[in-house]
Amino acid sequence: MTIQRTAVKLLVAVGLSAALLGGLVPGQASAAPLAGPGVNLEAVATGPAIEKITYIGSSLGTSEVTNDGQGNFVADRYTDARATYLSPEFALTDVPAAATVELRTTWGDSAKRVTLTQNRFGLWEQRGSSDFSRPGERRLSVRFDVLVDRRSIGALTVNFAPAAEQPVGFDPNAVEGQLAAPQNVRVDSGRLTWDAVPGAERYQITALLIDGGRAVDLWKVDSDNLTGTSESVAEIADFLDLPAGDYRFEIKASTLHNGFWNGSVASPYSARTEIVAIG
Repeated sequence: MTIQRTAVKLLVAVGLSAALLGGLVPGQASAAPLAGPGVNLEAVATGPAIEKITYIGSSLGTSEVTNDGQGNFVADRYTDARATYLSPEFALTDVPAAATVELRTTWGDSAKRVTLTQNRFGLWEQRGSSDFSRPGERRLSVRFDVLVDRRSIGALTVNFAPAAEQPVGFDPNAVEGQLAAPQNVRVDSGRLTWDAVPGAERYQITALLIDGGRAVDLWKVDSDNLTGTSESVAEIADFLDLPAGDYRFEIKASTLHNGFWNGSVASPYSARTEIVAIG
């Protein structure tokens, strides 16, 4: 067995969350009035529209999004982080097959426009992320206008403010559609094993070095088999070059996005295993 060569040794792990957040569809036909004698009713025309914001960016997930029903979506973010990466994904409706879909990004006195393409989930996204540095040091508003054949069909505005201004009870990473945490994680006969998570396409293993009853270091690695639910502890230790000591393991599950770990719907961590001696 060869474990995927994507191992990363981290001292601090920060999970991303995300999910599909719905909204009213601009341009959707409303209930028509009853027709009286001799009254002709014309069909209400529909056109391209933003149906949902399905992802916003690193450390933001999909966030809490409001929608005025006219295609204007707003997400607030309270943070003192020195940088954040925004790369929104959109679920769009009624886009003609030959249409050009673009994203116009505006912040301060700067603006840019990039072409959006559909990924394998049918969501519209840009290639790569936009970097807006130091949002926590000042108020900053970033606007993303979706253009279909150069006509704006709606926009997402992300407003940043200092972390101290975050309202009580505000959840910056409201999650809908998040995968469930793996259950029944255990080490049995030298193998780390867990129950399959519905919808999972990748599992991530964390090995935590335990000293004095607490984790003092950690390593992460993707499971060798995309949908497998068992790995050899000895092979994990060999691949990660784990020093001798006592370890506990935990598992996360997610789907794959363009072949990579999809943090927006990644599950919470599983419960940790009992201590396992290595070395």
